[in-house]
Amino acid sequence: MALVANLAETTALASALDVDHGVLLDLLAQTPVGSPYAGIKGELMRSRSYPVSFALDLAAKDLELVTEARELLALDGHLADATRKLFEQAKEAGLGSFDLSAVYEVCAPAGERRDQREPHTPAGVRARVPPRSDNAEPQSPRRAETAEAGGDDSPAAGTLAL
Repeated sequence: MALVANLAETTALASALDVDHGVLLDLLAQTPVGSPYAGIKGELMRSRSYPVSFALDLAAKDLELVTEARELLALDGHLADATRKLFEQAKEAGLGSFDLSAVYEVCAPAGERRDQREPHTPAGVRARVPPRSDNAEPQSPRRAETAEAGGDDSPAAGTLAL
C-alpha cells in the first residue's frame, strides 16, 4: 500500500510539473521500483479509471490493523502512519469502493482532484464538460455525456466522474 501511495504522489508531482504520465511510467519501468504491479497501478492512475482489484476501503482497514499491531508492540511506523492517513483521506472523499490506486485522486494537483461523493458516469464514459452557448441551460457533465452516449444513469464500477 505504501508503494501505491508513493506512486500516487510521484504521479501527482509529475502532473503538476506537466510531465506526461506515460513518460513517467516508462521511466519508472526502467528503475528498481518499476515492478509489474507498479505499472498496473500507474496505468490506472494515468487513465483515472479504477476497476477494483483490491478496494481502497479494505486497504484502509488493513492499514488500521497494522497500526493497532504496531501500537501493541510499541513499534514506530512513520511510513505506515503517513500511508494510513492518505488512505483515510481517500476514503473520506468517497473513493472507498474503487481500487486502492484511486488514492491518486487525493494526491493529484488541487485543480485536478475529484471527490467521489458526486454521482458516477455510465460504464466506459469519461465525463467532459461540453462547450455551451451563452444562452444554453447549464448541464452537468454527467448528464451531457449520458445523453451523448445514449446510455443510462447507472454507476460504472471503477469509473470516476469529472
